[in-house]
Amino acid sequence: MLDALAHRFVAAGAVGVIAARRHGATVETAAAGRVVLSEGAASPDVNGYFRLGSVTKPYTAALVLQRLHREIDRPVTRWLPIGDDRITLRHLLTHRSGLHNYTDDFGDLAAVVAGRHTAWNAWDLVRPALDRPRHFAPGAGRSYCNTGYLLLGLVIERVSGRSWAEEVTASLVEPLGLTGTHTGAVRLPAPHAHGYLTVDGRPVDVTDFDPSQAGAAGVVVSTLADVNRFFRALLAEDLLPPAALDAMRAGGLGLGRLETPDGPVYGYNGGFFGFQARSWHSADGERQLTLSATTTTASAGGLPPTEDLLPALHGRRPADSRRG
Repeated sequence: MLDALAHRFVAAGAVGVIAARRHGATVETAAAGRVVLSEGAASPDVNGYFRLGSVTKPYTAALVLQRLHREIDRPVTRWLPIGDDRITLRHLLTHRSGLHNYTDDFGDLAAVVAGRHTAWNAWDLVRPALDRPRHFAPGAGRSYCNTGYLLLGLVIERVSGRSWAEEVTASLVEPLGLTGTHTGAVRLPAPHAHGYLTVDGRPVDVTDFDPSQAGAAGVVVSTLADVNRFFRALLAEDLLPPAALDAMRAGGLGLGRLETPDGPVYGYNGGFFGFQARSWHSADGERQLTLSATTTTASAGGLPPTEDLLPALHGRRPADSRRG
């Protein structure tokens, strides 16, 4: 069933796909497509590294809730000089701040490719976004906002006294034994598949990329096994107090929720130039599915929707999810 899902992603335009499904002690993996665009190239390695993109956000949310779960309704100005004391940590976690999303300004793919080795400071990305008009008053709507997660990363730095990357390592990577998880990797460790962006009709290899422009919103590099291990620990209450995890599940505090006939599942989708990741899990973390697809685009357009992963998560063939 996992092979069928991986091949559906390739048929929809992915260059290569790796996936891992876990049910209890049983782990199933699959690979499809090519590790690079060249004809005849091998399939990607299921143990390979990939960019998580926004699947990073649950890691950042977990750090915030570890330290500040009793203070999520406090204004962000308690920690950062953002000039609006109506915006709370909860608003940032749930994309309800109304702030401008700084990545909406990255539409010129030629400029993205040309600047892919530029190192960014989070404040240099946040300050212009704070000066832009707000979409709505805090809490009055919802609009996906990477700016909010950069701010959460800066809050973590203020509270912990160390960088966001150092805090990820100290509070998540080392305690959970996530030996394949990295922050800030410009060059992916081997093995890995290659991601591309199409500029002027030509695919450009963007596997090597300074990810600092994504920061606490999308910088993590990891493996299928490590991502599943992180979410398993999160959902098993190994990282957060029960009340904090309940709030995370119920309120969308950095964790997506989808309803299925088998009960709710939790996780996140992510994209980083040339890479698309999906990671979804049963409420108890006993059923898990994480998938990485390499692409020639900056978006997930054309790839199967998240709902098409859920039958495989629950042990059924992907075809079971097709709607008539």
